[in-house]
Amino acid sequence: MALHDVNGADRYREAASRHAVERDRHAQRSRRLSYARLAVFLAATASVLSTFPGPVSFASLRIGAGMAGFVVFFILVYWHSQVEASERWFATLEQVNTDAAARMNREWSRLTPPAIAGPGPGHPYADDLDIFGHASVFQLLGWVGTEAG
Repeated sequence: MALHDVNGADRYREAASRHAVERDRHAQRSRRLSYARLAVFLAATASVLSTFPGPVSFASLRIGAGMAGFVVFFILVYWHSQVEASERWFATLEQVNTDAAARMNREWSRLTPPAIAGPGPGHPYADDLDIFGHASVFQLLGWVGTEAG
């Protein structure tokens, strides 16, 4: 399929579906890391706690194994936070592309509601020029900046 055979809205929909697949892949990895974190934490805790009621033999080995388990746990925590950030990134990309396809087709009801309320009913020209509100210039243009600034 050549590029000129696909309209802009279809490209946005295809991009949104690619990003949704990536989001789902990261979500699955996040779930697996959650279970791995739990298992490593419980094993490390059990290793450290097993030194207290029992004999002194191999106590340093059990404490060492427990401390190594906690190091692995914190490495998994960091890795998990990176995977969750990637999951949020792909979810945002999916939403941006879904909104762009809806904008191109003027499907206003499918757009994400804006986080900005607008100037309010008493503003001298906002209602007259349809800057904010349903099917407005703001909805047509979409986000013109990032959330961070």
